[in-house]
Amino acid sequence: MGLDCYAEEVEILNAEEKTEKFLEDEEIHNPSWEIGYWRKFWALHNWMAKLYQEKGGDDNDFNLTRVELNKEDIDVLKDQIEEFDGYEQYVEATDRFFERAYEAFENGNIVTYHGWY
Repeated sequence: MGLDCYAEEVEILNAEEKTEKFLEDEEIHNPSWEIGYWRKFWALHNWMAKLYQEKGGDDNDFNLTRVELNKEDIDVLKDQIEEFDGYEQYVEATDRFFERAYEAFENGNIVTYHGWY
């Protein structure tokens, strides 16, 4: 079974920006962009699913379901990820994700994760 794991930075729009965007195209989407991608990193996905449930999520499949990550979540993940099965093949992508996630927080934005299988 395939699994694609995505992390995104989501820009927080203030009320004025949302009003301007609504007047332009009648749809309001917070801009987002990919800051992490992993293929078949089940250990990461399972960790995120557990976090999602700890935060009150109730989608048992956790497929195409987003979980918002805060700085503390990223810190915990960073401390634990080296113990994940298969981590050695994802080191570069994961290091890049951590760097981008911390930058997202510095920019006042949020970080989300979702998997698709």
